[in-house]
Amino acid sequence: MAGKYVAPPRVPNASRRSKDGVTTATVTTKPVDRKTKPMLIVHAGASKIPDELCMAYLRGVREAANSGFIAMMESKSARDGVEAAVMAMENNPLFFAGTGGALNLEGKVECDAAIMEGRTMKAGAVGGVKTVRNPIRAARMVMDKSDHVLLVGEGAEKFAARNGLPAVDNSNLITEYALKNFKKNQVFNRSIHNSYSAWYQRFCPIQNPCCCLSSLFRRSIRMKLYIKTHFPHLSDRASSKEVTSKTDLKRICSTPAMDGSCDSVGAVALDAQGRTAVALSTGGITGKLPGRLGDSALPGCGFYADDNVGTVCCTGHGEMIMRAALAQRIISAISRGERPQKACQEGLDFMRLRLDGYGGVIAISASGGIGLSFSAFRMPWAYRTTDELHYGIEKGDHFVQKPGDSLDAPLVRFNTRTTVGKLSILNNLSTFNSPIEETGVSNHENVVGSRSSSRAFMRQPWCGSVGGWKVTHGMKQEMGQEL
Repeated sequence: MAGKYVAPPRVPNASRRSKDGVTTATVTTKPVDRKTKPMLIVHAGASKIPDELCMAYLRGVREAANSGFIAMMESKSARDGVEAAVMAMENNPLFFAGTGGALNLEGKVECDAAIMEGRTMKAGAVGGVKTVRNPIRAARMVMDKSDHVLLVGEGAEKFAARNGLPAVDNSNLITEYALKNFKKNQVFNRSIHNSYSAWYQRFCPIQNPCCCLSSLFRRSIRMKLYIKTHFPHLSDRASSKEVTSKTDLKRICSTPAMDGSCDSVGAVALDAQGRTAVALSTGGITGKLPGRLGDSALPGCGFYADDNVGTVCCTGHGEMIMRAALAQRIISAISRGERPQKACQEGLDFMRLRLDGYGGVIAISASGGIGLSFSAFRMPWAYRTTDELHYGIEKGDHFVQKPGDSLDAPLVRFNTRTTVGKLSILNNLSTFNSPIEETGVSNHENVVGSRSSSRAFMRQPWCGSVGGWKVTHGMKQEMGQEL
């Protein structure tokens, strides 16, 4: 006769096994306070930022990182730190969040924002608000003063007003830069409708021009190759109103409207007690349909926080981030033991290869590991610790300064501690070496602006090359192959 079965002791953060040895559930204990090195990371969106604005973006993210870190140290709360950092970027008219947010199809600023803390995993978010200057404050109120996670539109605006946030006229949130991008977006849409109706009928069977142009044409290398193949009769004459030549197509593709002015801003933090938090805010996509809700308001898509695992914040092409559930995908990889840097890179690889979506991610693990990666052209980022402020904008950038140093001081490269007179554009390919992680953003000198990770199948997309892929000096990167 078989002996009596004795259940095994309950082990924190371990799998529970049944009598036959089959794993049935995962046991997770509640997080406990632990002493950690405080840090805060911010980003200002992943997109094609113009060369002339790079230094201004770097200054903005450094100011936000300093503001958030100081607030976190004063209150000893990661929640307060990420809220302060995002609020600083919302108040900066350079960024597409809060004041200066992207304009929708009706020319209105319509913002989304969210905040989440990892101890209780409570979250608060607002979507489609038009009369709130700092949407992140409204999101914090939803988390602290309601039983809900997400409020949208007029309901969110009324809730914010009842809790002391003054309403502002939407015109006060519109900046000259956002309006300029909106007008370029209109010119682009008219050009496409007037010149490429054949393409539109083939690729856009639904009557949704804004969505189709955003998700297909603006970000699709294949679309440019389609035009080259099926419209060989295009001349080289220039036109300011319509796309009548390949030159016009290249000109329009280089504008912010073509790149998709869809920058979000975000912050993740780990405080001295081991508590994590994340906050983010966005004006969405320039020319979006009114009422469009992006990934920035959805837990598991644009953000997530769990003190047992870490915290993650995403930016980029919102529709693809939502379809990939990118934040949850990355946080799950970290929970399985992946380093944050590798988890971020693999999440972006999946979104790019499976969905043709681009973006960026910042993350901090519960043990203090840093993840920072982006597949877009540029992403301004900065992270602050007690001793140093690190920052960059292009692949390979990693500059450092002391917290008390002037923001106008010359750039100092982290890995060599050498001074750089000014930001180099497109030629800055030194390896990113994070003081927390073993490796950082991977780059190879023979591929300019490489989006490659050495451990995944990644090749550089490039408009105009054969097959849509750029091969430098006759070389290409295959699975697991180092160049």
